[in-house]
Amino acid sequence: MNKTFYTQNNIGNAKYVVNFHNGVSAHRDGSEFFDIAIFKSKAKLKECIDKLLKEGYVERGISLTAPKIISNISELKEGKTYHFKSKFGEFQATCIGKHGVGEKVYFTRGRETNLSMSKKFERNILPDCFVCWSLEIGSEYIIKTLN
Repeated sequence: MNKTFYTQNNIGNAKYVVNFHNGVSAHRDGSEFFDIAIFKSKAKLKECIDKLLKEGYVERGISLTAPKIISNISELKEGKTYHFKSKFGEFQATCIGKHGVGEKVYFTRGRETNLSMSKKFERNILPDCFVCWSLEIGSEYIIKTLN
């Protein structure tokens, strides 16, 4: 695994959030464990990002090629993280696969995996995920790849 980081803005009361993975730490299910740093000023945020870059971290989503806009549900791949833009704002979420009938794919912004989600569904517990129906792509959600 590589050392990676990504930033988020205006999460709850936090103005700037940096999520970073050291390339080693993992949850019991094997998914990456991210540490976080929260800042109130852009100057402190920039200091943190500069420090991470010096330590060999790579920002997720940064690439020399332009991100691809997803136009069809079949283009979404399990385990891949995508950038979403909707009327609720912009965020990143990871595809955790298709479940049940219909043209839909599940995404998580947390630690949910395909297996943990399935187990929760079996026990009638709501997993930490959301559904993206095929008709929502391009209308409710603009989805782009992260390179």
